[in-house]
Amino acid sequence: MVLEKQVVNVDMKLTRLWTSIEDIKRKLEERITKVDEKADLLDGLWPLYG
Repeated sequence: MVLEKQVVNVDMKLTRLWTSIEDIKRKLEERITKVDEKADLLDGLWPLYG
């Protein structure tokens, strides 16, 4: 019974960690997309100022 409770607790902790990792991944992908969009905009302006 004690071992089963410990396994359940570890499973819950792993689930929380995985959720946190997924949230960080999503936010990072959003930031990368914004940077890519800005880089594309600057690439489009390059001939005007080059």
